[in-house]
Amino acid sequence: MNAFFKITTLIFLFCSEGDRLRSQLDLTKFEVGINGGAFIYQGDLTPSRLGSYRTLKPGVGIYIDRIITPILSFRTNLSLGKLKGDDSKYSVPEYRQQRNFKFKSPVLEISELLVVDPLRNNLARKSSAVSP
Repeated sequence: MNAFFKITTLIFLFCSEGDRLRSQLDLTKFEVGINGGAFIYQGDLTPSRLGSYRTLKPGVGIYIDRIITPILSFRTNLSLGKLKGDDSKYSVPEYRQQRNFKFKSPVLEISELLVVDPLRNNLARKSSAVSP
């Protein structure tokens, strides 16, 4: 009877431990996403400190997110786009038309982020979830 009790207890503990280990593996999930936006040049060839929407160029990006804990995740972003500045788009002041500087420059940005989710939703997300 004593041996039967020990074997039953060991089997129960191993089964319980397996469930706990399986739940810990869920923390290492990865998320992949895409995003879109716009690149706005801010500099000498724009009339405003905030840049100019006349030379706005579209941009796209992808990201991979690794969930570390229910609150923290580590994200790698890759963004692609183009910047453009063009003096001929502005008539005031007049020297912009005479100077007529312009450029186009491709943008490739790789960034690393530590994302904090204070609501602890990292593990509650569905695989088909879309978020703004």
